[in-house]
Amino acid sequence: MGISHLAEIADKLIREGKAPQTPAAVIANGCMPGEQIVRGSLATIAGDVAEAGIKPPAIIVVGETAGYDFISSDRGALADKKVGIIGTFALQERMRRRLLEKGARVYTVCEMKVEETAEIRELDKELEKLSKYSWIAFTSQNSIRLFFTHVFREKIDLRQFAGIRFAVVGSGTRDALREYGFEADLIPERYTTEALAESLVKAMKPGEKLLLPRALQGSARMVEILEENGINKTILPIYDVQGKKTENWKYLLDFDVLTFASASGVEAFIKELGAENAAKWERDRRKKPTKIGAIGAVTAERLEKYGIHADVIPEQCDIEHLIEEMAKEREE
Repeated sequence: MGISHLAEIADKLIREGKAPQTPAAVIANGCMPGEQIVRGSLATIAGDVAEAGIKPPAIIVVGETAGYDFISSDRGALADKKVGIIGTFALQERMRRRLLEKGARVYTVCEMKVEETAEIRELDKELEKLSKYSWIAFTSQNSIRLFFTHVFREKIDLRQFAGIRFAVVGSGTRDALREYGFEADLIPERYTTEALAESLVKAMKPGEKLLLPRALQGSARMVEILEENGINKTILPIYDVQGKKTENWKYLLDFDVLTFASASGVEAFIKELGAENAAKWERDRRKKPTKIGAIGAVTAERLEKYGIHADVIPEQCDIEHLIEEMAKEREE
């Protein structure tokens, strides 16, 4: 209501004795991804707000306080950038900490939940005959956590892992494996599932067998590489990821960057958006400053499947490199 009568309010204050140059500000969607702040004076604020296109509801501030900007000028490489996250709670927390350190404003766009598939029962069976495996490979932190949850639930003697080597896709999965007291024996130079498959092909000896518990939406190319090279393997899609949009969804095109950390995250996003709406949404996005960040090539390819182009793709497939690439993009 106040915004609709802003010119009248400002004129009335001036007539009652306020100086025309008195600082004034209007704030809409405060602390949200679509936040708008317009600063001016009583003499100019109505015109400034109309030019900015601010609609009610909004807060009107009049007085010296309206002229102050209390935000530090030394706030990191992503200062004031609005970053949307699509991911599980664990992923959100890891990204949030690192993004806040760089000054970004962080919002959850789509919350993802890990759900076990029917194949999890097959994992329990394989845990009873671990001795036939020489390698276990992990392509995500979710697969590690779910795997060891069942190891402990089934009361598997950890000494059975003594002769087994672990392969992981990158630094994040390496650190997740360490949480359970194990070190990775193999990490590819490039943090991608394809590079992991190629490294396994080189490392595995004839007669050795691989156990690969992973997501339902796992990389098809990784499987192709293993099969092309005759790797003896058991692949178990032990979990799927379901997404649910948050209240920040309505601000999708107000973000500076939307981040995707997995192909599963892309699928969850598309399910909420609607595959039939993806092309139009991408056209609308290109008219805005909103960029898309993908954690790696596989995630970027999944976005391309729906006609969405990733603008930021790090060479190394992990959160740290994605955020560094986002910061570099801003500097350029």
